[in-house]
Amino acid sequence: MKESFFKIIIISFAFFSCQNNTEPIRTATPPKQKEAIELAPIFTASDKKLADVFKKYEGTWKGNYITIKDIDPLLKTSIDLENLRLDYVTKPGLTLMNNYEAEHVFLSKSPYFQEISFYDFYPRERKTISTAGNNRVENGKIYRYLSNLNESITLNGTIKNDSTIVWLFEQEKPQRIEFYQETISENFIEVIGYKYDELDRLDLGPKKWFYGKFVKALSEK
Repeated sequence: MKESFFKIIIISFAFFSCQNNTEPIRTATPPKQKEAIELAPIFTASDKKLADVFKKYEGTWKGNYITIKDIDPLLKTSIDLENLRLDYVTKPGLTLMNNYEAEHVFLSKSPYFQEISFYDFYPRERKTISTAGNNRVENGKIYRYLSNLNESITLNGTIKNDSTIVWLFEQEKPQRIEFYQETISENFIEVIGYKYDELDRLDLGPKKWFYGKFVKALSEK
């Protein structure tokens, strides 16, 4: 792409930030499966240290999310896939695959359990994908469960620091690895992530990358 990829990201998110006072983009209610919403785990003494770990997510967030393809990935050893940086998704040689609007809602039901409703609107296809799920503490660990009409997955969470949580999904057959680094501040959530698909070489960097930036709804600031 001739245009700077960094400019594409800045223009994309600047545009959506200006739309933050518009009506919600949701067009359907996420499917509330029992596994996603109703069956919160029983909490134990080992969970107490993680009380309110998801509180920083609380509220409604709006933003844009992009999917990027790296047509010539570097050797895996040349990048740090556990500590992602913005330049990983702005370097030359990347191709924009998709760009969609998103509204993500987090509602805590206890210090250890938080409901999730995601509404992802794809302008090109004029469709919204609705996802239900939860962030939860269980047996001293954190998990994120997501379910929509296409699939249901559980990601393992790790707290990197006071403002950053990472989420990992790994599957052997067929091969699939997804990693998302979420940095949460008072008014913004920034997401950098990647995915390895079935035929991707694991000795190289990922071919598919994700970047998103979300602004907290003005009514909740």
